[in-house]
Amino acid sequence: MHKIIYFLLVQLFISTVLGAKEPTLVILNAVLSNGVQKFALGNYSFYSRPYGILTLQNLYENASLNKGCKRTLEHFYEKNPLLEHFSSEYLKIKQLYHIEFKGDRSVVYVQGEKSLAELLLEKGLAVVKPLFHDDEFIYAYNKAQLNAKMAKKGIWKESAIVQCINALYKE
Repeated sequence: MHKIIYFLLVQLFISTVLGAKEPTLVILNAVLSNGVQKFALGNYSFYSRPYGILTLQNLYENASLNKGCKRTLEHFYEKNPLLEHFSSEYLKIKQLYHIEFKGDRSVVYVQGEKSLAELLLEKGLAVVKPLFHDDEFIYAYNKAQLNAKMAKKGIWKESAIVQCINALYKE
């Protein structure tokens, strides 16, 4: 009887270990902007865009923003040229990163469980997408964005940009 129980426990343990999902690790090949990175998975190269956020570049390219908002974003980057390339300073080429694919976007983990999207939100270089509702990420994203707002980091220190973002959320 003990041998049968032992055998079943060993089977359960082995199936649990073999069924565990390993993280997908990719190699960073290039950082094109805060919102676009090029990775390699084996012989396959692909571009990654952060999941659930709009970077300043996305905001600038957004057709619904008026010309005044676009000029304000241009002026922001003129005053803060290093922020336009924040990701290229933070991410390291040829470094392995854990990635999760979410449709046509992805979550790249850069500091343990902290994603690149969260980091951009914390620095005030992105906003949570309007109507974004993913229970796995919404709390962390909203918390990071709120911290940036409270500390007036990045775009949150520019009242004209804040007005443009508020208009985006009202649509």
